[in-house]
Amino acid sequence: MYKKLILIVIVVIMVTGCNRPVTGSGVISTDSKLLSSLKADAVETLVIGSNSFVLDAYLWTDLQPSVSEKGKPISSINWLIDKDSVKIPDNINLIKQYVVYKDSIWMVDYTDEIRPDQPVYRLEKISRDGPEWGPEAYVDVIALIYDSKARKNHYIKHQHVLIEQVD
Repeated sequence: MYKKLILIVIVVIMVTGCNRPVTGSGVISTDSKLLSSLKADAVETLVIGSNSFVLDAYLWTDLQPSVSEKGKPISSINWLIDKDSVKIPDNINLIKQYVVYKDSIWMVDYTDEIRPDQPVYRLEKISRDGPEWGPEAYVDVIALIYDSKARKNHYIKHQHVLIEQVD
């Protein structure tokens, strides 16, 4: 039910034609050392100070006829969620997304787009124009988090995420 609601929201956003500044499609890498490092550094629950965070992710590919003739790129929404529903401190930010499919990594900075009405315990970031993986493929999502107070990078992951098909 939750994923269907998210899907409806995504479709409404795409249909209404809101401004969607896109930072680019990122880079695809097959660097095995980078992949090993990301997998080793990323945790499922990240503790920074008194906050505990988890990452949630939704990925989709649009199979509508209006999609570019070049293919069907994936898009994603990532949510950094405070497990205790406490406001996420201003010094915490999602910077970059790594989507792992088999031995390939899609590395992309998040867009600047902001959707209103997000709860204070959830930080949302969006990426677009990804590779042509899926639909019905499973990926692992790793997010780079920057803590500006400690001046430190952290990695958090959400594994086995299905790339869904939007018809």
